[in-house]
Amino acid sequence: MRGYRWLLVLLALNAPACMNGVPTAPLVAIEPAEPSSDDDLEMVVVTEASDRDGSVLFYRTVWTRGGVQVVELDDRTTVPAEQTTSGEQWTVEVVAVDSDLELGEEAQATVEISNSAPTLTVSIFPSPAPSFSDLIATIDSSDADGNEVTVRTAWTVDGNARADLDDTLVVPSEETSPGETWVITATPNDGRTDGAPISAEVSIINELRPPGSALCGSTSSVANGVTRGVLCTAPLDLATKPASNDQLKWYPGPSQRIAP
Repeated sequence: MRGYRWLLVLLALNAPACMNGVPTAPLVAIEPAEPSSDDDLEMVVVTEASDRDGSVLFYRTVWTRGGVQVVELDDRTTVPAEQTTSGEQWTVEVVAVDSDLELGEEAQATVEISNSAPTLTVSIFPSPAPSFSDLIATIDSSDADGNEVTVRTAWTVDGNARADLDDTLVVPSEETSPGETWVITATPNDGRTDGAPISAEVSIINELRPPGSALCGSTSSVANGVTRGVLCTAPLDLATKPASNDQLKWYPGPSQRIAP
């Protein structure tokens, strides 16, 4: 019996220590799979990591942009869209950590940021438009990638194209007649991609110009598709007295009739 007890002691002393298991790698993905610079990037765990010891696991994440770690995004699951630009490659590296702070095997996912299409808004002033008033379109464009945006425009009247007015923002009043419907369609381009075409329409009404009112006409300048100012006659009776140069004034912003 004494020898048996010594055998048990020797077996216990020579038994291997219980080793903590290393967590397996999770399966991860970045959504959306084909993002543009308008999209947030989100790390998604497709298949959870496992641990043979049954430990509760948590994840550590590291984001890299073009192979360079973005430290402020450590342990975050989302990259805000404003931090991405078209052409960049983003990778998320994820490891599981167990209750003994043992790091598991690493998992990765990578996406490339595609170009975002430019956007714009378009409006026509005045609306509805009296037949004596020019039609003035105002366009504001933007691009999430910061690319320079050019805009193509086309006008139609009652559904018929007016190719002679392509790429203009002003339709002179002498081109319009009461009862017509005019539509401008603007299409932005950032040098790589066309954005969605946007249209605005206006109806021409039969309205006499009130005596003593000011009438706004041609735009003063157009930069980056934005109307910068409008030329208006000063208040006077236009039916009896022509406007002289000193009765003309530039008013900022979209065109409007200025009351006396």
